[in-house]
Amino acid sequence: MIERQRRKEMKVIFSRLRSLLPEENIRGKRTAAEQVLETVNYVCHLQQQVKELSAQREKMKVNSDKNAKVSFEKFCNKTVPSGGSDREYPAVKINSVGSGVQIWTNILERDIVYSDILLALEEDGLEVVTAASSAINNRVYHTIHAKVLDVNTFNIHSLYQKLWHLISTHPTKNEDLRTTEARA
Repeated sequence: MIERQRRKEMKVIFSRLRSLLPEENIRGKRTAAEQVLETVNYVCHLQQQVKELSAQREKMKVNSDKNAKVSFEKFCNKTVPSGGSDREYPAVKINSVGSGVQIWTNILERDIVYSDILLALEEDGLEVVTAASSAINNRVYHTIHAKVLDVNTFNIHSLYQKLWHLISTHPTKNEDLRTTEARA
């Protein structure tokens, strides 16, 4: 009686184990030893894949970080040509990174509300993963990492156009104040 119960439990356990393996690993009837061996091989295969993908991700991350640092340094050091004003030179830079995008903006502190940028990203089918801002000498530098929700409909060029238009045509706070005062 006890032996029969043990066999039933073992049968259930091996059935659960078998259900976790991919189709190609469970062809035909297998002995318990074959199922365990097949499982061990499959787990080793998965571990190897994890190592390879982790190494690939780290390599991509290092390259991306190097490129991002150089790009951001060039972006931040962009100077306004003599005779020009800061208002004429807002900047937007977008890089494709994996299944997402990295966005930098360089604008005057008073030019735009950060939520307007985030709303524009959401409207274009992006989900913000991380966002950071720094204010230096009346300029605000935004760095945003966003995930593309639908790669089939996403267009990096139209996003650039949208953000550029938003940043370059957004009224300053002083202009908003003058407009409000004129209405009153």
